[in-house]
Amino acid sequence: MRYLLLLPLIILLVLSACKSDKDRMAEIVEEWQGREIVFPEVMTDFQTGDTIDLSDADFTIFTYVDSVGCTGCKMRLPVWREFLNSVDSISNSDVRFVMVVDVANTDDLTYFTKRDGFEYPIYVDADHYMAQRYTFPENVALQTFLLEKDRKVMSIGSPVYSPEIERMYKEIISGKTAFSSDATTLVTAEPNRINLGNLRPRERATQTVIFSNPGEEAIKIRKIASSCDCINLTIPGGAIPSESKTEATLTLFGDTIPGDFERTVHVYLENFEYPLVINVFGNIIQ
Repeated sequence: MRYLLLLPLIILLVLSACKSDKDRMAEIVEEWQGREIVFPEVMTDFQTGDTIDLSDADFTIFTYVDSVGCTGCKMRLPVWREFLNSVDSISNSDVRFVMVVDVANTDDLTYFTKRDGFEYPIYVDADHYMAQRYTFPENVALQTFLLEKDRKVMSIGSPVYSPEIERMYKEIISGKTAFSSDATTLVTAEPNRINLGNLRPRERATQTVIFSNPGEEAIKIRKIASSCDCINLTIPGGAIPSESKTEATLTLFGDTIPGDFERTVHVYLENFEYPLVINVFGNIIQ
């Protein structure tokens, strides 16, 4: 199985690069796409001593930090903290994060984590397991990987070094963008986070959702699963035509119980492993 690495990263690095740099980027893409990342059997969080468990994660964000140069500078803990907090707020998926740090002096690591208020898992690779198993790219911006359920690389590139990579990570994790299993096609739903505002009990609300398919073949809808019978998504023809945008209609009938609500629609596509996800929010008022 092959995976499409984040195109914006390639574009950003290649546009101003010489031919040899472009060739090297192509080599990195070929080397890492679809590659399985095998972690040590037991990893403990440097700060808490708890076991880091990635086994049931829908997505894992893995970043590696070596001991060359300024470790604290490369870790970018405040930027990671802000990014991970934002990911927690946009996704219903189980997204795990682990920073693997290959350092000898853990005193500095203690200082950095406390100074920056960083509470996400950090594993100190004292036995150099990861460094011995993998030859990571020298470019620090290429030492971060988005992994799928079976820990194969979906994307390479650091969201704390590039706004474009940050945007693409969030689109994949939130379900706004989905890739076909063979990485030949992507489909996007816009918007995929919808705030309907205040609704009266049983009030009917509609929203147009645009599905984009830039590929050369139509994408069939395998299944549409809603979190309750009160919400419905209608996609004309049961497919998303090639090289076009399709308008779908999302309809919600307001609840009878006052208060905030959240509903979810999953759109499963043929030959796509992950669904598109549409989250709907609002408030029922008297």
